[in-house]
Amino acid sequence: MSDANFLNVYNEVVLENFTAVLKQNFMFQTQIKFLDEKVKEIPALQEKGNSYDSVVREKNELQNKIVSLTTEVENKDNIIKNTTNSDVDKHRLQKALNEQAKELERLSKKVTDVENDISDKNYYIKQLEDMLSNSKRKKLGLEIIESAKEEVEEVKSIEKVSVKENNGVLKVESAGGTF
Repeated sequence: MSDANFLNVYNEVVLENFTAVLKQNFMFQTQIKFLDEKVKEIPALQEKGNSYDSVVREKNELQNKIVSLTTEVENKDNIIKNTTNSDVDKHRLQKALNEQAKELERLSKKVTDVENDISDKNYYIKQLEDMLSNSKRKKLGLEIIESAKEEVEEVKSIEKVSVKENNGVLKVESAGGTF
């Protein structure tokens, strides 16, 4: 009788071990399928990285244009202050200055929109990166994306210029004061 009990207990232990092995196998197969789906998302991530780079270049170009327009506005403002021309010339120059200031304001808004777009894309990219394992990150070369993020932070630190209207006259302000 003890042999029968031993065999019954033995069979129960074998069945429990077999069940545990099957559960581990199912879990492993599920993880493999999940990772395969994540690997399929890699081309989309690479495309987002490329579009991110083009947005950074566009933002830099817009910043440069803002700086050149600010210089132009300053030069025209100096011309207005230093000339003794008639009211017609002053009116013409003020009109040109106002047009340049409006262009500057429009470009500043566009830069802000680009910064917000970059911020949204950074958040999405970070979420997708967090889902990848370290080995997948190394294979993708995600360090390149980190250097692009540092470049965006550097661009954000560039001086902001604002334009205000006061009694029909536009004033351009920068960190150095108004003119």
